[in-house]
Amino acid sequence: MKDSGMGDEDGAVVNVTSTAIPVRSRRRLWILRLSTSLIGMMGLFLFLEITLRFFPVRESFHAQPVTSLHPIIRFTPNQEYVFSRDWNFTIVTDKKTNGAGFFSDVEYVKDSDKPLVAIIGDSYVEALQVNNADTFHGRIGRDNFEKVRVYAFGASGNPLSSYLKYAEWVGQQYKPDYFIFNIVGNDFDESYPYYKDGAEGFTYFPEQTDQFDMAELDTRFLPLRPSFVGRNLRRSYLARYLVSNCEIRRITANLRTTAKADTSNGNIGEERIQTGSAAINHFIRLLPEATGLVPERILLVLDAERQRIYASESNVLSQSYYECMMPELIGKAALAQISTLDMTRPFTLHYGQHKKRFEYPTDGHWNEIGHRVVAESIMNTDFWSTVIGE
Repeated sequence: MKDSGMGDEDGAVVNVTSTAIPVRSRRRLWILRLSTSLIGMMGLFLFLEITLRFFPVRESFHAQPVTSLHPIIRFTPNQEYVFSRDWNFTIVTDKKTNGAGFFSDVEYVKDSDKPLVAIIGDSYVEALQVNNADTFHGRIGRDNFEKVRVYAFGASGNPLSSYLKYAEWVGQQYKPDYFIFNIVGNDFDESYPYYKDGAEGFTYFPEQTDQFDMAELDTRFLPLRPSFVGRNLRRSYLARYLVSNCEIRRITANLRTTAKADTSNGNIGEERIQTGSAAINHFIRLLPEATGLVPERILLVLDAERQRIYASESNVLSQSYYECMMPELIGKAALAQISTLDMTRPFTLHYGQHKKRFEYPTDGHWNEIGHRVVAESIMNTDFWSTVIGE
């Protein structure tokens, strides 16, 4: 019988078996692999989403729209939040906003027989890293409850220019008798939109002129733009953990760009010095107009260059941008008869005695020790003696 197999030239029979997978089978295999991967990813997502609900993942703080009527950053009133820091939750605090939308345990009233001290600042006044009662304004208000009201108005990112807009708005709403402004390292150059990339919600000094008043400040409105995706991401523990605790957006931004403003040490640059000097001049010049008060009723509290306090003599730090700005701010304030409190000496004395730092290992904001020393230092000034009538 003749074999049906194919033969070679010599008539030898060769059996050939094909190993090729039909096209339909290959498609089914890829679909199976893709489905398995998607199911695995969804399972991992659900596992992490459920697991993170047992950890203090940082919650989103909902800013209210910044408009011509309310030209400052406030938050949703009467809300409780969990603030945490870092992937391993090195800092955990319970925060709450009052009826006015600021982080304080005190309800702000407009009519009272007690004089009002308004404290204005940025993230150091917002103070997410400590409980409301442990902030410097919380301590001052609690210790002087019988004599004065102490209301705090602050939001992360505010520069000197925004402080003026806050003062104007607070003056219209609450008519304070005294103002305290908390000044830190990045408050100067960030008063101009270039150094903050024109971020919305803040007020800036005009860049094209040195002759302007409060009405000409440039407030970038922050509209309320809730999106379906945004609302759902805020509800996701995993998304909040990655964005807020792990700060993936900041990491990726640092990989792509170079920061315009370094608030510690480094290359300062003549242009940045001039920008900071201009911001100081405008801030001091416009303070009486913004607050509606005589200079003697205003106090500027200046943070210290704390790293220099901790540094040993063998570890001499180069001059920081903040150290370039501080003497000029103090000098201009003195000429305008505005009181200043430089926290360098109080922090230095306290650190010399206790060797305890005033911030967290992974967060440069004041910890409870820092807030306590600032509160005690303010209450030891002649300015505060005038406030409480002593």
